[in-house]
Amino acid sequence: MTDRRAHFILQGKGGIGKSFVASLLAQFYLAKGAPVRCIDTDPLNGTLSGYKGLNAKRINIVENNRVHARLFDDMMEDVLSADVSSVVDVGGASFIHLVNYMVENRAFEAIAEAGITPTVHSVVVGGQPMVDTLEGFRAVADALPAVCELIVWENEAFGPVRTEKGTAFQAMSVYADRKDRVLGVIKLADRDSDTFRADLNDMLSRRLTFSEALESPGFRIMARSRLKIVWEDYQAQIALVL
Repeated sequence: MTDRRAHFILQGKGGIGKSFVASLLAQFYLAKGAPVRCIDTDPLNGTLSGYKGLNAKRINIVENNRVHARLFDDMMEDVLSADVSSVVDVGGASFIHLVNYMVENRAFEAIAEAGITPTVHSVVVGGQPMVDTLEGFRAVADALPAVCELIVWENEAFGPVRTEKGTAFQAMSVYADRKDRVLGVIKLADRDSDTFRADLNDMLSRRLTFSEALESPGFRIMARSRLKIVWEDYQAQIALVL
């Protein structure tokens, strides 16, 4: 955890777990005793900044009811001036604006020149939104400059990331054609809805980190046990790619 990274969660589809992924990355750093700077650029929801335990800074990129790309300068100032790694949560409403800003201003290259590894995370999901998220992954992977590292998160909350013929994500051409760009794939497995998923949703609805939930008397013993299992799984997977 000695190298500095600037993590960007980039996916145009909303409601697929981008803020959850951002929170997991931040929690991973904190669990390792490494400070991290959290930045929330979502102009609509501000989910990441809702976690008190993460102390995320919300940067307003909306002026006169419009997203203004120049306001991303504030985000870049924070990323480049921080002496720690940073996690930037990007909302669906700001996705296109931020990607265009980062490419046109050679912002990823500026981050790399500052000795920080720009790391982009793309979330893909199963079910009805799958096609949109696969297209989002393709667009992000093809737009990134060579200085960026790319990590994919398979979120099974909407179902397995598989085609109707049963082809898994890593066997799809959209991934196979770009796998050389991908540092690793992390799977957010769908677990029993009556136990694991219910506990996780309860934790998320309260905007609690895993650390907070595991110490909270508001969760019963078995609920805390299940959350610990999930958190250990996520940490192990993240450790393999970072």
